[in-house]
Amino acid sequence: MQLGRREEAQLIHYQHICKETDPVQLLSDLQGLVKYWKTNGLLVPMMDKVVSQHCRLVEKQIAIEKLDNFSESVEISDDGTTKKIRRSAKLSGGSLCSTLYYCCLYHYGEPEGAISSPLTIKTSFALTDKQYQTMAVGARGKCSSWHDIERLLTTKSLFTRADKLKPAMSFHSLSLMLHRLKAPPEFISKFLRGISDRDDCVRLSQTLGCHGVAIEVLKSARDRLGLVDYRNSLKPGTKEFDYITLLLKDSATKWKN
Repeated sequence: MQLGRREEAQLIHYQHICKETDPVQLLSDLQGLVKYWKTNGLLVPMMDKVVSQHCRLVEKQIAIEKLDNFSESVEISDDGTTKKIRRSAKLSGGSLCSTLYYCCLYHYGEPEGAISSPLTIKTSFALTDKQYQTMAVGARGKCSSWHDIERLLTTKSLFTRADKLKPAMSFHSLSLMLHRLKAPPEFISKFLRGISDRDDCVRLSQTLGCHGVAIEVLKSARDRLGLVDYRNSLKPGTKEFDYITLLLKDSATKWKN
């Protein structure tokens, strides 16, 4: 979309104001900018929306920073023990995504409505489930809070009432993200199993070292040649190598090839 001359001038003015590093002064300058545009009949709807949202974000950042003492935060980990996380980064001046990440890191589990709750940020700025989950998975993964991630991405089926993993992002992307966060292989495997494309699932499982998932898929497909090829990629003597050997010796299996 091409900008008109007025929009371009306002954008340049806005970008100049954004260089201010003091959050209170930044908020004052942004509010003054919108007031000036309105008073002089210069307000462009697109810029009004952008700057107004930025004002709301800075207001929240200032309020959250007042609540946080930036010393230490007590966190309940998955195994029930407590650990201290030092709040070392300043919140002010950050983007909407970094603000959500911060809240997911230090204020996860707070009820919606609380000013520092990640759910409040999501609702206030109309973030999509994918945007929210991406930041939440990253932050909770940094804390190794794998149960938080599983609960976040689990929904109940309307028909079976059983829990089902249903992330807003693809299972492929999510598995890669969890691997980068150094999640346990058995945890990553839960999401690899959600990849619908068989070949993609096998390839990614092999790449991430979750061999059990790849073997499951090939076994379910009764793909004898696939199992043989996969075994050739493994080190002899490993449990996965020996397991495939055992499967191939099973005369009761009706192989497709």
